[in-house]
Amino acid sequence: MKLGYRVFGVEGVLQAVKELALENSLELNYDEKESIYATRDKLLIVYVGDILKCPIEKWGPFDAVWDRGSFSVLPEMLRPEYLQVIRRGIGVEGRDGFRYLLEVYDYEKRFSQMPPRATNREDIDELFGTWANIQVLESVPVSQQFLQHFTALSASSSCSQTIYLFSLMS
Repeated sequence: MKLGYRVFGVEGVLQAVKELALENSLELNYDEKESIYATRDKLLIVYVGDILKCPIEKWGPFDAVWDRGSFSVLPEMLRPEYLQVIRRGIGVEGRDGFRYLLEVYDYEKRFSQMPPRATNREDIDELFGTWANIQVLESVPVSQQFLQHFTALSASSSCSQTIYLFSLMS
């Protein structure tokens, strides 16, 4: 925002928005009709609510998406609907230069009943492969200490945190 970028976020938990404002000394105003918190200059807008109900196209189109938790929280059956929301945010024709960063956890699916839910490369190929170029930026094993914080992950023998970068196919 300091560089003049517009930032739009979606948050399901109001407390996270309050912490964002406090940690960054932001004055956020609430618009009840739109269910958004925004800075006075509207360079930061945060929609608070269910991402699947977010009218994202009102604030798009976007040049970039960074998802560090929403995708992994959703049950597998809701992921295609989630991606439709994201694609509406990109715009009908897509955007040259659009980029999408996605952070997921890859571990045994049988332990994936609670968030963060497992996402493997086959899932990524199935959901993104028809419309996006897929690149793995990083895949690192997570520590046992990290695993203990999540019921779903603690039972798994191994888990990797993977960061994907997607760009629109030409």
